[in-house]
Amino acid sequence: MKVGDKVLIVDNLEELMEKYDIADEMLEYAGKETTVIELGDHYCYLDIDEGLWSWEYILLKPIENKIEEAIKLLHENGYVVKKMTKEMQEDADKCEEQGYKGDCMGCSCSVCLMQ
Repeated sequence: MKVGDKVLIVDNLEELMEKYDIADEMLEYAGKETTVIELGDHYCYLDIDEGLWSWEYILLKPIENKIEEAIKLLHENGYVVKKMTKEMQEDADKCEEQGYKGDCMGCSCSVCLMQ
């Protein structure tokens, strides 16, 4: 884990209170995404609470690789994955506004091909 990593705080903090150093005030963050802002030996500080509490690493799950894992799964099952550019998104928004009944010639969004 490093500073800047996106993490998910485990959702069962209350169950883990007896085993780990968890304050009552930390429970409101259970199941939420946050970013690591400082590292310690067995703990780190998070932006969700502005570095107020020290969080043991065992209470956090990295979420950075979820997108890569999802793309890999889709590729393995024959799907093509492409991130839309700003221009593609603008064209897709126009198509949606027109109920997908516009002229697709010259349109960059490719939504009609993906339906």
